[in-house]
Amino acid sequence: MALQARLFTHIFPLVVRPLKYLMPIVLCAGGLVKLQAQVPELIRDQLEKYLEYNETQGDYTQLYDQLSGYLERPVAINQATVEELQAFPLWSPVQASNLVAHREKYGHLNHLAELQVCGFSPEQIRALAPFVTLEWSAAQNWNLLLKDLKKGRNDFALITRLAQKNQLPADITGDRWSVGLRYRYSLAQRFSVGFSAEKDPGEVWWRKGPDHRTFHLYIQQVGKLQAAVIGDYQLQMGQGLVLGSGIGMGKSAGVLMVKRAGPNLKAYRGMNEFLFLRGAAAQWKTGKWLISAAASSKRMDGRVSDSGTITSSDLDGLHRTPVEIATRWNLSRQMAGAWLQKNGKRGHAGSGITHFQYSAPLSPPDGLYYHYHPKGNVTTFIHAWQAHTFGRVHVFSEWAWLQQQNAHAAIAGMLTPLGSRIEFCLVYRDYHPAFNSPFSTAFGNSGRNEKGLYSGWVFHFNRKWQLSQYTDIWQAPWPGFRLYSSTKNSEMLWQLDFIPDKKSHMYLRFRDMNKAIPDPESMPLKGPVYQRTQNLRLHFSTQLNSVFQMDVRGEQSVAVIDHKSNISSLFYTEISARIRKLKSRMSARYTLFRATTFTNRLYAYENQLMYDYGNIQYYGSGYSVYLMLNTRIFKQQLGLRMSYSSSDKANSGIPRQSVFIQWMKQW
Repeated sequence: MALQARLFTHIFPLVVRPLKYLMPIVLCAGGLVKLQAQVPELIRDQLEKYLEYNETQGDYTQLYDQLSGYLERPVAINQATVEELQAFPLWSPVQASNLVAHREKYGHLNHLAELQVCGFSPEQIRALAPFVTLEWSAAQNWNLLLKDLKKGRNDFALITRLAQKNQLPADITGDRWSVGLRYRYSLAQRFSVGFSAEKDPGEVWWRKGPDHRTFHLYIQQVGKLQAAVIGDYQLQMGQGLVLGSGIGMGKSAGVLMVKRAGPNLKAYRGMNEFLFLRGAAAQWKTGKWLISAAASSKRMDGRVSDSGTITSSDLDGLHRTPVEIATRWNLSRQMAGAWLQKNGKRGHAGSGITHFQYSAPLSPPDGLYYHYHPKGNVTTFIHAWQAHTFGRVHVFSEWAWLQQQNAHAAIAGMLTPLGSRIEFCLVYRDYHPAFNSPFSTAFGNSGRNEKGLYSGWVFHFNRKWQLSQYTDIWQAPWPGFRLYSSTKNSEMLWQLDFIPDKKSHMYLRFRDMNKAIPDPESMPLKGPVYQRTQNLRLHFSTQLNSVFQMDVRGEQSVAVIDHKSNISSLFYTEISARIRKLKSRMSARYTLFRATTFTNRLYAYENQLMYDYGNIQYYGSGYSVYLMLNTRIFKQQLGLRMSYSSSDKANSGIPRQSVFIQWMKQW
């Protein structure tokens, strides 16, 4: 009875309270749009790998679009070039090169099972099946594109959430609702046109237009035109030292996911307000050469001093209070660049120049930490990159030079199988403290002020057992924020995976990190403070039957600072159900957590509605619960996600009580 009373006390308010917020939206939206079902499991698993231990609460719509685009238009593995195969994020560059070598020697594949001779495991082949095809596609030209445009898809989405008062400043100028609108007409990986608009909680929706808006017109792979975009876009060159798409992928349990790969140019349709360029860009392919050019001009938030210099920039995109509104769009950044790349059978090599110019000179504050920060209103980067496969070894690298600061950055890596059971990778990076690009997403911890060596390997015992490990050792040569000297850091991860059958997966993970942390006291100057964190996780998931799936996780973390230990722990159980007759899906998770210090907080990926991705940070102690429902009502799909936490410190960036509603129509 006590347990029933507790469940009633905590769960009933979670279900009932949001209803008063749901009704006004239903009345306003009527039946105009449908709600998107929750993120497909195939893509969700990849998102979790990308987001593992990522402390950035970013917009991962671009990553979702990239993966879902392959579901709509799978990779034609019998005719795709080595560059196209290496850009596919669900296999390694070595596997892509092995596939091309197999085609050249034995001809095209007749069955996906043949991928096993190219280094693919049966489990990986089963996971890849929806994303690849053996069929051949016709060469694209302008007439075929115009003919096929009528086969495209319309997507319209309305996303809204109500924030709690204690999550917002007292002097907000708008209401507590967040509102996002998205529309796109697309032909998978060939054509896309769309716009997005958004306001954050506390902002005014309309101030000479929506607070944040994006637009793009994008064409891909038509004749010699590899890609072209007008509006908002992202660039990815080499390993992302100077230009990277969105938020870079850090270290994770996917220990071999160390190389930046993907299309050089793609349209932007996310909700992050600064991680994109605005203007026009194009790529032409002539023979083995790929020529790229781009120009951008975009306004930014920033603080300008009385002398007219930029003292700091604001990248959170929040315009809720008079102080935040005063910094809105009061400076601008222009970009122009040109790049040339030569493609060959073994890989590609390229180089280019990227130039940034600000509307006012950059003038960082005084202090040791800011000594190497950019100064002036012009920064020019010259960079070169390559990626080649020699036999069973794939090597990649990029070198960049910042002219104004005379600063360099370099990264080089290799991936190779060591026999039939072991895969190995090695990455070295050297980023000068003065090297600072606004769009750097290079592999590592910060993209600047860092020298490090990373090694990782995967050992396949058999089809059921797999052991993964990485070790990363790096040094920060120059003092960082509240770090008053150079620091030496290390990190190590071990993971044992057990896959007994197609329906179950269990893994045991151990992570050990020794890292310098900011000292809360600025005086007197002293040596760095180090925290050693050891984390142990056991995770089990299984498909119970045709309806129910269960996930269970237990995790404990021990952090030691100055011989003082802080223990954090987390346990959750999640049940997901798919009722095909009712065309409904439901997920529910109950989490118990205890994280007494912010530096030893815990992370967990939660299943979410579309366009609402990211890690959840658990800080404090208590419990949290969420319920998500997708169902069809009157030929419309309705989706609702509600969450509640007993601790105000839990789920950093997410309200203690959260109601998330989304409608989406596709036609």
